[in-house]
Amino acid sequence: MSLETILLLPVFDLPYHYICSPNTILFYINYIDMGSRTAIPLHWSRQRILTDHLDPRKNNVDQHKGTATHLLLGTGIRNDTLGHLHTEWFLFEQGELYLQVPSEDECRKKDEGVCSQCNPDERKPYYPKTPAGGGRKIHVGNYYYDYSSSEQRYFGLRDRVESYFSISPPDSDEPAIGFDMIQANGNNGVSHGTVNRWIRDVCASAGISKRERENRLNEELEPDVEKDENGEKVITRTVGEKIADHGTDNQGRPIPDVFAHDLRATFCTHLCRTQNPNYSKIMSKTGHKNEETLYKYVGFASGELNPEEDKKMF
Repeated sequence: MSLETILLLPVFDLPYHYICSPNTILFYINYIDMGSRTAIPLHWSRQRILTDHLDPRKNNVDQHKGTATHLLLGTGIRNDTLGHLHTEWFLFEQGELYLQVPSEDECRKKDEGVCSQCNPDERKPYYPKTPAGGGRKIHVGNYYYDYSSSEQRYFGLRDRVESYFSISPPDSDEPAIGFDMIQANGNNGVSHGTVNRWIRDVCASAGISKRERENRLNEELEPDVEKDENGEKVITRTVGEKIADHGTDNQGRPIPDVFAHDLRATFCTHLCRTQNPNYSKIMSKTGHKNEETLYKYVGFASGELNPEEDKKMF
């Protein structure tokens, strides 16, 4: 349901947890910053810049912003999933760390009641966007394959997760120390809008070019088109209107237009950077319902492998 639809509906047409909820205004504010365009992945060169910047050994970023951005880039989970992620979702198998997204779970973002994204009628009000998203198990590792250099590169996601969350390997005698959920202003859980602002902060500090990002978006996005009363196609929203100008950060660095679903798209595209993508395996990680939804990521990946197409992405 769009924000415009919510504002226009009579109160009795709204789901009741939108009515008179103390989070309603916050929901509206966060909705505006959820991302109002098609997700476009980072080009491999910008992905490499961001992964290098997120190296936990360098302490380049705030721990909360870094953990949120790192998880989105390294697991492909959705913004809402990240906001509800709990330490109990992590598990160890044969020495490897995994994130298992539950099919349903409690909403732990509020001390009482549930957040504006969850269904208060359910015993366990949180559930993934699609049934395919529930139960999937995603490896949380320290290395990734860099297709630009054909080598394994340190990513450090497992190191960051183990230092941030209250988890401990089964063979460890040390008690688990850390947070149960991602923290925002000292509270458990984080909103959509806050996550998107954090991502942009991290990307700006990493030096990801605002201009190059705009070039990529201009190349990949399409204008919104509708038919008027005469059946003629008219543009209702230009590509330029879809690209947000976020200004500069507190150090004067230009902020690129990136939001959470762009990092999910980056993760999906990375899985498709191979000659013969295994769609069933990819879907088991991404939670997509059908393989047709992955074809666009194959297109992005193929474009990066084609020198002529690759030039257009800068």
